[in-house]
Amino acid sequence: MQQKIINEVTEIIKSESFQNLCKAFKEGKATSIKINTITIVSEPEAPISGMTLFNENGFVLGKEAFTSDTELIKTLLHEIYRLKKSSSRKTGLSKALSTKETKDAYEFAERAIKLFFL
Repeated sequence: MQQKIINEVTEIIKSESFQNLCKAFKEGKATSIKINTITIVSEPEAPISGMTLFNENGFVLGKEAFTSDTELIKTLLHEIYRLKKSSSRKTGLSKALSTKETKDAYEFAERAIKLFFL
Protein backbone atom coordinates (compact mmCIF):
# COMPACT_ATOMS: atom_id res chain seq x y z
CA MET A 1 0.00 0.00 0.00
CA GLN A 2 2.79 2.44 0.83
CA GLN A 3 4.42 2.03 -2.58
CA LYS A 4 1.02 2.68 -4.20
CA ILE A 5 0.75 5.93 -2.24
CA ILE A 6 4.23 6.99 -3.35
CA ASN A 7 3.36 6.15 -6.96
CA GLU A 8 0.13 8.13 -6.73
CA VAL A 9 1.91 11.17 -5.32
CA THR A 10 4.48 10.94 -8.11
CA GLU A 11 1.68 10.82 -10.68
CA ILE A 12 -0.03 13.84 -9.10
CA ILE A 13 3.18 15.90 -9.02
CA LYS A 14 3.85 15.21 -12.70
CA SER A 15 0.30 15.94 -13.88
CA GLU A 16 -0.53 19.04 -15.85
CA SER A 17 -3.61 19.60 -13.67
CA PHE A 18 -1.47 19.78 -10.54
CA GLN A 19 1.02 22.12 -12.21
CA ASN A 20 -1.93 24.38 -13.09
CA LEU A 21 -3.15 24.24 -9.48
CA CYS A 22 0.32 25.28 -8.27
CA LYS A 23 0.42 28.15 -10.74
CA ALA A 24 -3.03 29.35 -9.65
CA PHE A 25 -1.94 29.11 -6.01
CA LYS A 26 1.05 31.37 -6.70
CA GLU A 27 -1.38 33.84 -8.27
CA GLY A 28 -3.50 33.76 -5.11
CA LYS A 29 -6.41 31.89 -6.73
CA ALA A 30 -8.29 29.11 -4.95
CA THR A 31 -8.54 26.11 -7.24
CA SER A 32 -10.01 22.62 -7.23
CA ILE A 33 -8.92 19.71 -9.40
CA LYS A 34 -9.62 16.01 -9.58
CA ILE A 35 -6.87 13.53 -10.39
CA ASN A 36 -8.03 9.95 -10.68
CA THR A 37 -10.56 9.80 -7.84
CA ILE A 38 -8.91 12.37 -5.56
CA THR A 39 -10.11 15.94 -5.23
CA ILE A 40 -7.38 18.48 -4.45
CA VAL A 41 -8.35 21.99 -3.36
CA SER A 42 -5.85 24.81 -2.94
CA GLU A 43 -6.70 27.66 -0.60
CA PRO A 44 -3.95 30.30 -0.70
CA GLU A 45 -5.19 32.02 2.46
CA ALA A 46 -5.62 28.88 4.60
CA PRO A 47 -3.04 28.82 7.43
CA ILE A 48 -2.47 25.04 7.11
CA SER A 49 -0.38 22.56 5.17
CA GLY A 50 -3.24 20.19 4.50
CA MET A 51 -6.65 19.11 5.70
CA THR A 52 -8.26 15.81 4.76
CA LEU A 53 -11.76 15.90 3.25
CA PHE A 54 -12.92 12.32 3.70
CA ASN A 55 -16.43 12.86 2.33
CA GLU A 56 -15.02 14.36 -0.88
CA ASN A 57 -12.20 11.80 -1.10
CA GLY A 58 -9.74 14.65 -1.17
CA PHE A 59 -7.93 17.31 0.74
CA VAL A 60 -7.18 21.02 0.97
CA LEU A 61 -3.69 22.42 0.51
CA GLY A 62 -3.02 25.66 2.37
CA LYS A 63 -0.23 28.20 2.28
CA GLU A 64 2.08 26.20 4.57
CA ALA A 65 2.17 23.34 2.04
CA PHE A 66 3.59 25.70 -0.56
CA THR A 67 6.52 27.00 1.52
CA SER A 68 8.88 24.59 -0.30
CA ASP A 69 8.81 21.70 -2.76
CA THR A 70 9.70 19.34 0.08
CA GLU A 71 6.83 20.54 2.24
CA LEU A 72 4.41 20.23 -0.67
CA ILE A 73 5.46 16.63 -1.37
CA LYS A 74 5.30 15.72 2.33
CA THR A 75 1.81 17.19 2.53
CA LEU A 76 0.69 15.19 -0.51
CA LEU A 77 2.17 12.01 1.00
CA HIS A 78 0.47 12.73 4.33
CA GLU A 79 -2.94 13.46 2.83
CA ILE A 80 -2.98 10.55 0.38
CA TYR A 81 -1.91 8.24 3.22
CA ARG A 82 -4.81 9.48 5.34
CA LEU A 83 -7.28 8.96 2.50
CA LYS A 84 -6.06 5.43 1.76
CA LYS A 85 -5.40 4.15 5.27
CA SER A 86 -7.97 5.82 7.54
CA SER A 87 -10.36 3.63 9.51
CA SER A 88 -12.65 6.57 10.25
CA ARG A 89 -14.98 5.86 7.32
CA LYS A 90 -15.86 2.54 8.93
CA THR A 91 -15.62 3.32 12.63
CA GLY A 92 -16.28 7.06 12.80
CA LEU A 93 -13.70 9.62 13.81
CA SER A 94 -12.67 9.96 17.42
CA LYS A 95 -9.98 12.16 18.91
CA ALA A 96 -7.80 9.12 19.66
CA LEU A 97 -8.17 7.72 16.13
CA SER A 98 -7.50 11.10 14.55
CA THR A 99 -4.38 11.56 16.66
CA LYS A 100 -3.07 8.07 15.83
CA GLU A 101 -3.78 8.38 12.11
CA THR A 102 -2.22 11.84 11.91
CA LYS A 103 0.92 10.53 13.64
CA ASP A 104 1.07 7.50 11.32
CA ALA A 105 0.65 9.69 8.23
CA TYR A 106 3.30 12.13 9.44
CA GLU A 107 5.80 9.34 10.08
CA PHE A 108 5.09 7.78 6.67
CA ALA A 109 5.59 11.12 4.90
CA GLU A 110 8.88 11.73 6.73
CA ARG A 111 10.21 8.28 5.75
CA ALA A 112 8.96 8.42 2.16
CA ILE A 113 10.30 11.90 1.41
CA LYS A 114 13.80 10.83 2.45
CA LEU A 115 13.74 7.52 0.57
CA PHE A 116 12.02 8.48 -2.66
CA PHE A 117 11.96 12.22 -3.20
CA LEU A 118 15.17 13.80 -1.88
